[in-house]
Amino acid sequence: MQAQFSKLTELNKTTIDSVQKVTVIHKNLWVNLTQQQLDVFNIYLESNVKQLHGLSQTKNIKDLFVTQADFVQELTKKLLNNVRVSLEIVSDAKIQLNDLVEKNVALFTSNLNEFAKNPSFELVPATPVNNAVVPVTDAVVVSTPAKSSRSKKAAASE
Repeated sequence: MQAQFSKLTELNKTTIDSVQKVTVIHKNLWVNLTQQQLDVFNIYLESNVKQLHGLSQTKNIKDLFVTQADFVQELTKKLLNNVRVSLEIVSDAKIQLNDLVEKNVALFTSNLNEFAKNPSFELVPATPVNNAVVPVTDAVVVSTPAKSSRSKKAAASE
């Protein structure tokens, strides 16, 4: 019984540790993606200021097209860089989650193999029902659901 309790405690600790690691991965993912979103907002603000400044300096239509082309080229370059960084962030989070899942599957498999080789429990025969004896090979676990307060009141009124 102590061995079962020890294994259960170890399983709970492992589960809590895994949930904490997933939480940290998700938190970092969303913090980094939020920063990228703020960077996009900043890119647009800076670009609009530069565009307005450039447009105010144009003297003819040729300068206007050159200024506009430079603006679009610079904006596209910054946005593509932001997309690249965002994809790296998501890819990194995916790799971290995959590593965690692989580690937990390996741990579960080793624990399952250990359990299969040396089970730490014994089957006990079921209690006799209506004076009939149930053999050990047919041992069962029976649980009765707890009655709700409503069903207790209904039973009391009957």
